[in-house]
Amino acid sequence: MNKVVFIILIFLLIGCGKSLFKNDELSLEKMDYFGDELKISGYFYYKYPVDNTNHYAILFLYNNGVVLHALTIKEEYLETREEEFKTGEFYSDIKNTIYCWGVYRVDENIFKFEKWYTSSGGPLKTYVREGTILNDTTFHITKSYRNQKGEKTEVRPKDEIYHFKKFSPKPDSTNKYTD
Repeated sequence: MNKVVFIILIFLLIGCGKSLFKNDELSLEKMDYFGDELKISGYFYYKYPVDNTNHYAILFLYNNGVVLHALTIKEEYLETREEEFKTGEFYSDIKNTIYCWGVYRVDENIFKFEKWYTSSGGPLKTYVREGTILNDTTFHITKSYRNQKGEKTEVRPKDEIYHFKKFSPKPDSTNKYTD
């Protein structure tokens, strides 16, 4: 009898585990972007210091509404990373990495993007970063939040100013997470 109960418990845990350990879904709807509020013929970067070394968070925006977070790197490796963008090596390395992908929206002077973020043991959570478009080459992210069932949770202030850099060719935007 104990073996039967144990086996039933195992099957229940396995069945429940699939939903317990499921990554968040994106809440922002992916929409094509053909506006002129932001340039997208390159990438946007947010430069910030860590231990006396500048780091760059890089975002590529695409006409199909996809955002590619090209990870964060130290300034000294920026030229190398740009070469990896050009050769396709970077895309090959990250095309199956969910936390590099997301979607973005532009609504007049409001810019939002949502992507998955790594977590320590467990499913990946999605967060929206939102802010104001200052001009077609600069936007200011002022807050981050989770959008759960239409409600903003875990709202946190941010102060990230992204600047545009013309760059070509951009990595491919094809991925299995936002399509």
